[in-house]
Amino acid sequence: MDANYAQISESFYQFEDDNGVRFSWNNWPATKVEAAKIVIPLGALYSPFLPLQNKSVNYEPISCKGKNCHAILNPYCEVNVNSKVWTCPFCYQTNQFPPLYASISENNLPAELIQNFSTIEYVLPRRQPSKLPVFLFVIDICMIEEDLNSLKEAILMSLSTIPEDASVGLITFGTNIQVYELAHQVCSKSYVFRGDGKGKLTPQKLQKLLGFAPQVSNKNNKNNNNQVQFNLAAAKQQKYLVPLKDCEMSLETILEELQPDPHKQIPGERAKRATGVAMSVAISLLENICPNAAGRIMTFLGGPCTLGPGAIVSLSQEEFIRAHHDIIDDKAKHLAKAAKYYDSLATRAVRN
Repeated sequence: MDANYAQISESFYQFEDDNGVRFSWNNWPATKVEAAKIVIPLGALYSPFLPLQNKSVNYEPISCKGKNCHAILNPYCEVNVNSKVWTCPFCYQTNQFPPLYASISENNLPAELIQNFSTIEYVLPRRQPSKLPVFLFVIDICMIEEDLNSLKEAILMSLSTIPEDASVGLITFGTNIQVYELAHQVCSKSYVFRGDGKGKLTPQKLQKLLGFAPQVSNKNNKNNNNQVQFNLAAAKQQKYLVPLKDCEMSLETILEELQPDPHKQIPGERAKRATGVAMSVAISLLENICPNAAGRIMTFLGGPCTLGPGAIVSLSQEEFIRAHHDIIDDKAKHLAKAAKYYDSLATRAVRN
């Protein structure tokens, strides 16, 4: 029994190493009754940047032609090598292989159809993007000093993995939200916004407060003044998202000097954590500075959102945070409002 268990465990670990995926459960419930008994919900952690050894191909992936499917050819597809067709395991659409796969046979399969190649990297023969991605760090400072110091060390180490030409930004939050101006080399400079949502910090208002919105002149030399205002707005945008090579020292200094949220936590209450507003500010930055460009918002949390829009539990510790069964039984009173808010943020992020 022990030998079988060890063998099964080893196979799961090997799967995780090969694919960069770890599931909360390694068995899928076969019935609704089994699914209802799950205390911890089904979920997965995926590592998209997992280094793969000898698992890359120099051509574009083949996708399913089914409506709203677009699944990629994989080892679980049913393949007819004689007819040169394959069937999608998700929508059961039959697809024709392109001419590149004319020599396919039982003994000559492409990498994406080999069982050991369930995860591969496609090296796309495309022109490099004109703009490098943006990495925006959003850090929760409602932590004890020991945890915050460990987080700072990890983030400082991660900076070495970011391309030096890629732009970076920094937002910290607790009771309030701080947007740092990384281009300011003399000292650390940030713009502070309320986290309780009472200021109604809309994307348009944030655009104006951070100086993104150019002012329109009504004078006779209107065109010249407008051009000046647009240039000033563009210059202000460069203060918040700066190439790493130009701000690495100032960013490291700010990170090293970060302290836990100065607002004292009242006994019997949770820390005031305005995660929802912080995420909205982060998305607004990307919307205004790099629209329709690749960007990554990396959020580091120390607990649940308790303040402002997106809160999932109240400040009072007398109220327990909702469990999975509360969500199933529709007893999580903050869920609907918070889910609606975060759905709106996701829509804005996807649109950008």
